[in-house]
Amino acid sequence: MWSRGVGRGMGRAMPSEEVPAAMDAFEQVTRDMRDFAIEVKRLGYSMPAGYENQFLELSDRMIKRTDELARSHH
Repeated sequence: MWSRGVGRGMGRAMPSEEVPAAMDAFEQVTRDMRDFAIEVKRLGYSMPAGYENQFLELSDRMIKRTDELARSHH
């Protein structure tokens, strides 16, 4: 649904309800990615010696990137 943006230019159409929905979707994706990263870390801890590092490093990179995106989005 679109509404006219008051004071935002020459009657430019602005999304009225889609922006909060997009923000909610973004926040949900970042939460999901963080949860996936934690699952990967748990898998790493359950691996035989010598195989866990790649899982732990991947998990750390996923969490770091998710946190960066969440901070830059707000």
